[in-house]
Amino acid sequence: TPGKHVIWVRPEGELTVLLAWSTFTVNATHKIPEYLSEDGVTIRMPEEVHNYHQWWYRKGVWGETRWMGVAAQKQPMDMWNYQEIIYQLKPTLLVEIGTNFGGSSLFFANLLQNVHSKEGRRFKVMTVDLEDWQQDPAIKKHPHIEYVKTYSQRPLVRERMSALKKEFPGPVWMILDGAHDRMTVLQELQLLVPLLDEGDYLVVEDTNLDGHVDAVLLKRWGPCAYDAILEFASKNRGALKRDVEREFKFGFSQSPLGWWVRRADSREIVKVVRDDNPP
Repeated sequence: TPGKHVIWVRPEGELTVLLAWSTFTVNATHKIPEYLSEDGVTIRMPEEVHNYHQWWYRKGVWGETRWMGVAAQKQPMDMWNYQEIIYQLKPTLLVEIGTNFGGSSLFFANLLQNVHSKEGRRFKVMTVDLEDWQQDPAIKKHPHIEYVKTYSQRPLVRERMSALKKEFPGPVWMILDGAHDRMTVLQELQLLVPLLDEGDYLVVEDTNLDGHVDAVLLKRWGPCAYDAILEFASKNRGALKRDVEREFKFGFSQSPLGWWVRRADSREIVKVVRDDNPP
C-alpha cells in the first residue's frame, strides 16, 4: 500500500526490498539491511559510518578533494561509484548542475574521453552555474565541456540540454549539485527529469544536509535536496527507480536517497511546486 514497505528474505538467500517506487534484489550478505529503517526509506547509519561522517565534515576534508589540481569538493567513494556507473552506461551527454571550481567537470570530461576513446563516439559535458568567478580557466577551454552561465531552474537549461541530446544522441547521466535547498532542487527535477529517457541516470547530491542521516551535523540548511527528491519521487512514482545497491555500495555517501534510474513512464510529471516564475 502507498507509503508501506516490505522486507523479507527468500529461501534461496536473496533479499528483496519493495519500496513504493522501486524494487531491487541483492545478496542477503550485503550491508543494505543495516542501513534502512523499517519504513524502507529512512537511513539508519551504523556507528562506524556515523563517526566517519562527522570526521569527514568537521575536519573539512570535503573541501580538500581535487581532480588534477582543481577543487572538486566531492566524496571519493561517490566519485568512484560515478565512474563505475558511467563506464557501464557510456553516456554521450553528461549534465552537471553546479560547476563551482570545476574539478568534477574535468573529472567527468576526462572519464568520458577514456570511455569513448576506442569507438571515437562524440560526447559533451554540460555544466551549469550562475557564478564563474572561482571557476578554473580550464573549464571554458576544454573542448568537451560546455559551460552555461544561468540559474539552474531557467528554461534555458532545459532548452540547451534538449539541443545537446539531439547533437549527442545516446544515454544521459545527470547530477544535481547546485543550490541544495528544497525549492531549487524540486524545480530542477521538474524541469529536467522529463528530458531523461528510460535507463538514464540521475544523482541528487548532498542529501545529507539539515540533519538528514546524521542529526548532529549540517542542521543549518532547512528543507534540502533530501526533502525535494523524496517529495518528487513520491508524487511521480513511475518516473524513477531508486538504485539502493549503488547508494550503499561503499558504505558511505554524501547523497543518501540520491541515486536514481529513469523508468519508462509516459505519464506527465506531476509538479510539486510552481516553476512558472524561476529567478
